[in-house]
Amino acid sequence: MTRIQLDRCQGPECPNCGCRDAELLREPINGTAAGEKSWFGSGFAECNHCRRRFHFKEVPAEAEPPAIEDTLLEEPEAELVTAEPDPPRIKRAIIPEVTCEDCDTKMKITTVKKHVRYHKCPQCGNTAKTAR
Repeated sequence: MTRIQLDRCQGPECPNCGCRDAELLREPINGTAAGEKSWFGSGFAECNHCRRRFHFKEVPAEAEPPAIEDTLLEEPEAELVTAEPDPPRIKRAIIPEVTCEDCDTKMKITTVKKHVRYHKCPQCGNTAKTAR
């Protein structure tokens, strides 16, 4: 197996995508002529990932590269997997059956708005409201 070591991205963080793979176009100035610090970033960089150009205040310090261990990956031992019980079933809401006062047939729900159900009789056309 061939390993290729990639270059670490040490630039300022891109405000658009968050990566540190940025090319410095202008180094930041550490102070103005009077020695005062500025609110605004004087450095300018372009992200190599999303191509956005942005200002920044200071170049971050270089981090030490992580230690590379050249060990062979061993296959983990097979573990016994126990079947999990089925999740509890959700109980459905019981909607009371509304019957028409004139013809004594079951009324159908036409609409539901906020806390009110609107019913209509399919035979005679009478309407009724119930609380949700």
